[in-house]
Amino acid sequence: MTRHIAGQVRIHAEEKGFSKVIMWSDGCAAQYKSKLPFYFAAQSSLEWVFFGSRHGKSACDGCGGVVKTLCDEDVRNGAIIQNAQQMFDHLMENHCLPENPPSDSECCHNRRSFRMIDEVERSMSSSALNTVPGTRKIHHITGQGDNTLLTRNFACFCNTCLGISDAVCPSSHVVNNWQETSITFSKTAAGPFGKASTPAAPPPESNPNPPPPESNPNPLPPEPASREGAFKTVQQEMCAASTYDELYSVIESNMEIIQHYQVTAAPSLHVTDIPSAQIDAQSLALRPGDVPWDLYPICIYGDGNCFPRTLSVLAFGRPDHHTEMRVRIVAELVLNYNIYLSTSYLAQGSTADGNLLLRLLLQDVDIADRSSLSPFEIFQSEILAIRRPGTDVNMWAVYAAANILQVPIMSVYPDKGEQEKQLLAKRTIVPFEKTSRPSCFIMWTTNRDDMVPEWWKANHFVPLLPMHPAEEPSVQVHDELKTAFLDGSAAPLADNLDSFPATDDFFLLRWQDNRDYVCQVAEMDMQQLEVLVNFMCQQDDSFYWGSRPDSSWETLDCFLANSKKVSMRLNEDLSTQRRVLFDIER
Repeated sequence: MTRHIAGQVRIHAEEKGFSKVIMWSDGCAAQYKSKLPFYFAAQSSLEWVFFGSRHGKSACDGCGGVVKTLCDEDVRNGAIIQNAQQMFDHLMENHCLPENPPSDSECCHNRRSFRMIDEVERSMSSSALNTVPGTRKIHHITGQGDNTLLTRNFACFCNTCLGISDAVCPSSHVVNNWQETSITFSKTAAGPFGKASTPAAPPPESNPNPPPPESNPNPLPPEPASREGAFKTVQQEMCAASTYDELYSVIESNMEIIQHYQVTAAPSLHVTDIPSAQIDAQSLALRPGDVPWDLYPICIYGDGNCFPRTLSVLAFGRPDHHTEMRVRIVAELVLNYNIYLSTSYLAQGSTADGNLLLRLLLQDVDIADRSSLSPFEIFQSEILAIRRPGTDVNMWAVYAAANILQVPIMSVYPDKGEQEKQLLAKRTIVPFEKTSRPSCFIMWTTNRDDMVPEWWKANHFVPLLPMHPAEEPSVQVHDELKTAFLDGSAAPLADNLDSFPATDDFFLLRWQDNRDYVCQVAEMDMQQLEVLVNFMCQQDDSFYWGSRPDSSWETLDCFLANSKKVSMRLNEDLSTQRRVLFDIER
């Protein structure tokens, strides 16, 4: 956007006969004074001056504030604004200056002229570039083309600095000389959202006497033991930052370290793979019924780092990399803040409206007075809080987790507490880049036992994992039904059904011995018209799922003809049963 606006200003200046263009802006690292705008400036002859901290306010901030306030009020009154195009259309219809000059009696002080810019090129990612050394101290740059910049600590426009006079600059005791700086690319280029990808390199030229490799004065330690120390150092620098802009600069300067150590969700992780893992009995009792029956909550130490510890388990199979995961969460949110404030992205994987989800996210931030703050300012407050170890996170961290682990995240929330919290947290989080990898399950829970149901609130996170690796059942083909009873533990349902909960999720399947067995539909193959059912085990009047479930692939028509819902206690016609199955599939 900055490059586009600068180009339009240059065209306008040339049309008006101006020979020189100097652009002024504040020094916000998230928008202007960072490596990506520097890269764009280095491709041209753009001259750019940055105001000092807290000195960049001007009349344009008031103009923008009027527009933002109008849109905020309209959204609260029912307007739907989910993207730039919708905002532009809404403003043109409701808050645009009239074509004809208004009369003296007509009040138009809160109306503006608007222009939609939709041809912005976004071909470069900031994570593909190295940070310019001393960025925070730079306040004046001039592009030289070919990825080269002239930089200095302060701006001066005396005759000497403008090239009119050869005299000594009167501010030379404050303003240093121009320094030439080259924009360099990181060793590992990155995609548009920060996921590392290695560019194709040309084939090496043959050289019988290759020169020795250059020594790196500050090599990254490759040993696993140094990984924890590296991220602890980054976290200490993050906590030392006094403002959000400083935090952004710290993250940019440490991106080489963060990208050096790759991380993703561990494939095929099970409870038995984790040393000394224990089932969280309290969370198991809170696990909602729509979660697969073979996923179990694992005990996670509750010290305010439970969510980073949960991600560490999902990535490494152990919880001790929580410092690294917290650093990655903060870096992911800061570098892609515009995505995490986008209502269209927040709504992916949810049936709720994106504007509602953003409002609930902002309300979930622990801040004293939010009435005068913009969504981005509230977001900044949350980031500055969660960078510190032992600090609880909110749903934004779950969104970030999907892109850190590069898998869909199933956010599991118990059927308790506020309905709005369930609406926000009970859903699927989709990563930026589509993937076919299986989802990871993270459950919101509690480690308290003193909350009454009407005031219940989640304050803890745990991962949900299968107990054992899945095994393919051996299938024996019968005349009518295909069965895979592995150990003969499936038991017929007792005549008295009062001991079994009435739910639409369970069925009674009449077997060849003319007895009913409790089962649940696990999977449906709509091409082969077959249903995979898991049978429950029974001991006395208690029903439970075995560690190795009895499973059976049945033809759809055969299953419909021989089963009924437990909740109905009565046989149903075929059409009703088929609708139930299709509802489960959806």
